[in-house]
Amino acid sequence: MMKKTENAKATAAQTKSKPQTTTTKTPAPKASAKTPAAKAEKTIPTSAHLTTDEMFPVSIALDGADGKIKVYRIPNPTDLADLAAKMKDGAVLASYWTAEQIKYYSYAKTYGTAKIESFPNNLDIRSYVDFEPSRDILMTKSEYTTAYIVIRAFDVDARGVCVVNGAEFSLYNAKAPTKPAKPAKQETKKA
Repeated sequence: MMKKTENAKATAAQTKSKPQTTTTKTPAPKASAKTPAAKAEKTIPTSAHLTTDEMFPVSIALDGADGKIKVYRIPNPTDLADLAAKMKDGAVLASYWTAEQIKYYSYAKTYGTAKIESFPNNLDIRSYVDFEPSRDILMTKSEYTTAYIVIRAFDVDARGVCVVNGAEFSLYNAKAPTKPAKPAKQETKKA
């Protein structure tokens, strides 16, 4: 009888010294149409992370027929018709594209152009092609890649914020602006 008691004590002592582990397999969460599978993605800088001056300098030098041409940032229009009129008069659009964004968003594949690694100053310069006021579309062409991009009325908002296919753009002209490109800071009255 003593053996059974000693064995029971020894078993109880072993149980206390060894942590009990139970292994139950929990299935990995499946990706569904509502929740895509999580991927480790590289953070791409967006306009939310940069100031306008970092993205769009006050002036830039472009290659022209007669050498370098200095162009100046001018206030963005608040509607598509105004944008089209300014571009038809010689203004150009500068779309902000970093090398990381070009790769991440597959610029060449998306726009059907030759592969491009980067743009000078991270700016894709676009010129006027055509404006269809009845359809509210403006056709532009990249000076570097010949990619055609359609700008629609909803791409230009009343605040002068212009975004096409996720890329913010700003307007430049060869004439220095008569008014500042940035909105004036509003002063608050102190009580």
